[in-house]
Amino acid sequence: MHWGNASAVSESSGKAVFDKSNGYCSVLHMSDPMEDEVGTVANIVNHGATLSGGMIGESRHFTNGQYIDCGDHVTGYPSGSEDMTTEAWIRAERQGWAVDWGHPGGAQENGLRMLNPPAIKNDCWLNGVQGDSMRSLGQWYHCVVAYRDGEMSLYVNGKQDGIATFQLRVPESVYMRIGKRHNAPDNIYGRREWWSGDVDEVRISSVARSADWIKMEYENQKPLQTLVGPIVRQGNTFSVPQTQLIVQEGKSVAVAAKADGAQKLYWITRQAGRETIAAVDRFTFDFDAGRVIGDQALTLQLKAVYADGVRTREIPVVIKESIQEPVFTLTAPPRWDGRESIEVVPKIANMEQMLGQGAGTLQYTWLVSGVAVKKETAPGKLILQRAYTGGRMTVTLAVSNGGAETVSATRIVVKEPTMDGVSQWKPAKGGRACQEVGLDGKLFAVDIPVTPTKPRPGGLAYHLFHPGEKRVFPADTNCAFYWKGRYRLHYIYYSAGYSFAHVSSKDMVHWRWHPTTLTPPKTGHGMFSGTGFYTKEGKPVMIYNGEGSGKNYIAFALDDQLEKWSAPMAIEARVRPGQNASKMKQGDPDCWLDGETYYALSGGTPHALVKSTDLVNWDYVGMFMSKDMPDVGRGENISCANFFPIGNKWMLLCISHSRGARYYLGDWKNEKYTPEVHRRMNWKNWEFFAPESLLTPDGRRVMWAWCHLHNAREKYDPPQGGIQSLPRELSLPKDGVLRIKPLRELESLRYNEKSETKIIIESDSSYMLRGIAGDTLELKVVIKSGAAKQVGVQVYCDNAGTSGFPIAVEPESKTLAMGDMKIPFEVKPGEDITLRVFLDRYMIEVFANDRQAAVARHTYAPENLAIGFFSKGADVVIKEVKAWEMKSSYAIVY
Repeated sequence: MHWGNASAVSESSGKAVFDKSNGYCSVLHMSDPMEDEVGTVANIVNHGATLSGGMIGESRHFTNGQYIDCGDHVTGYPSGSEDMTTEAWIRAERQGWAVDWGHPGGAQENGLRMLNPPAIKNDCWLNGVQGDSMRSLGQWYHCVVAYRDGEMSLYVNGKQDGIATFQLRVPESVYMRIGKRHNAPDNIYGRREWWSGDVDEVRISSVARSADWIKMEYENQKPLQTLVGPIVRQGNTFSVPQTQLIVQEGKSVAVAAKADGAQKLYWITRQAGRETIAAVDRFTFDFDAGRVIGDQALTLQLKAVYADGVRTREIPVVIKESIQEPVFTLTAPPRWDGRESIEVVPKIANMEQMLGQGAGTLQYTWLVSGVAVKKETAPGKLILQRAYTGGRMTVTLAVSNGGAETVSATRIVVKEPTMDGVSQWKPAKGGRACQEVGLDGKLFAVDIPVTPTKPRPGGLAYHLFHPGEKRVFPADTNCAFYWKGRYRLHYIYYSAGYSFAHVSSKDMVHWRWHPTTLTPPKTGHGMFSGTGFYTKEGKPVMIYNGEGSGKNYIAFALDDQLEKWSAPMAIEARVRPGQNASKMKQGDPDCWLDGETYYALSGGTPHALVKSTDLVNWDYVGMFMSKDMPDVGRGENISCANFFPIGNKWMLLCISHSRGARYYLGDWKNEKYTPEVHRRMNWKNWEFFAPESLLTPDGRRVMWAWCHLHNAREKYDPPQGGIQSLPRELSLPKDGVLRIKPLRELESLRYNEKSETKIIIESDSSYMLRGIAGDTLELKVVIKSGAAKQVGVQVYCDNAGTSGFPIAVEPESKTLAMGDMKIPFEVKPGEDITLRVFLDRYMIEVFANDRQAAVARHTYAPENLAIGFFSKGADVVIKEVKAWEMKSSYAIVY
């Protein structure tokens, strides 16, 4: 039979294959010249990446800050939460970002990133999915992330390796980088975000490629692909010359077969009843003996598929042990002051013999337990740089030359470290900026907030806010403590990178700022959300996420002012066999002590839980929550977490990035949290975000939240940045309903009390207060329950009672209305309505019957300070109105 046109010319057209009609947005083959096969990216600038051997032709090698810039305003990529796929072949030499595109911010960026220890991750700013199967550097991996309907799936070498649920919101104009994160600086802080290694065949698609599609791509592109069988040789000979193999440990031997006429070939190893396919469609097979303990026997089998059946040859194999395992002891001083660095060094007794036998490079695995330390590994030794705690420390070393590990340990008694300084401050002129020595030994500048002594004109009078320039973008409340007679808070702000500002107070009303000591140049990473807790010995510790590092960290307080902190110690949890490490995400953590065990919850998706008995060695537990509540939407995550007992339940304060602050109430049992109640604390934008709490000495649970009032759509920018809500007291009585009250210490700001009683408001009318007006007030209003469909107070009115900001209760709809916000609030039959309204310039906070609270902002004319009441649907009796002017909390600094 003969068919076809013998004169036809073979044609390969990338433009025809990689077309927008096939769902492709960009395809970069990484060859020379650099170009986008689809044409979406027009201007590609290569900053030094060199050609190297790739998986599909040529690839690019990146090192020493080399990267490929595809632009900052690329259009034509998927946007919002549209379907999308990002894929590439990567071979990593260390951690870093291989591909990154999108926009900085919550769930707006996309890409592929290598972590340390090795694991591939799709990182979407506190969201994303991390894989489990990719555990080696120096090897090629086909990595794909596909997003559809709120689910991001990760595939490594054609197999699904993880999945996460969150809501992408990518803008229409994006940046695109290969070999670095979008704005990674070329310094010690940004080094983790630069790629070192090779990248090949980068593809961005506007469709979510299916699992079958991705599997087919991998099988088609991998080395020795099996989609197409071998060329069938003429003849019918089937033989293997070797009848048996004796191979020395660590060596390999080539086995050649004749299989003329075979349509398919399989090389199979069989040992202890287990069969493994070692190679397919090869006429020559390199059998690698590997490392063994004692002589090992197995069978090598060749199966050939013919038209008339399957033929088999079996070769007995003996692997002879011929390489010694390491024999060593550890040398270290028996005592250590925890300050001057010391070394622990293994003394290898049989090094020459192993080298003579062809042993591989020695691999060292160090473990320090019993004492928290800052340490560094160097070739052939462990350097202990500083101790954070004292006691008996055990240093364990496992050494392998490619075979079985040899383990030895030594014990060192560590003296409790003194609280000496870890920073040298050099104030600049004016006292607003300081210089400090960073990790690289160089001076760097950091803005130090100056405690204000009076509110600025039109600015907040008694809310905690950042007093510096708004350009520093102050944000999340973090790491709250009560320590040595003072309440202490930290919050994120941008100075020398994402740093922690530190404020303290004796009463949670009057605050002062401390030096900014937690900065990226001092820690090696940006400071992202976390919480404060105490050790078993009662000493302050903070846990937080290291922005740009992919890890959570712990730091120990070294002085009573909490101005000096130990070097950060990364949480690296061990994973037991059978556990899915792809779910061990690290972000926005919280830590608490339950009995003798510390538990740490990682925020984001998924919500992983780890545990430790010493804050040094951690074990992965699994997922924190046993279930979620029905009203929690797809894509909502648990971030900015804070977990604690309250009443007879456990409360989880947290956010989802799409909907702001919220909380759960439920049971914590057998290392699993089972929520029973879920409620929101935010109903508009990010106006109540990133909650944090502490326990006061008299047993009250007090919380704050970051009030992010900026709203680009409304073209509104608040006069202050970094605003924290008024402190709220939380409690849970026996009825199981959370109580939310304003902090009682706020009453110390009251003066010039005024009141009115027994005010009757006729249906569908209003009433203006006489002599009670202002924009720095606390109002307490008690309204008799009745038949009105709506009753409320209007603040910031003109003298005629028009305009203003309405605060209304609607009993039928079970709603508290604040401006355009509708907030759940149910009035019980016969129950009076008690509203406590705090006016602080443009900030308004309302507490309703101690069961609900909300924050709003309102831009008002300075002359419109009148207050009135209104009713709709029935007459209403206002039983009592009390008003107090409020002093500035910045007039007194404790």
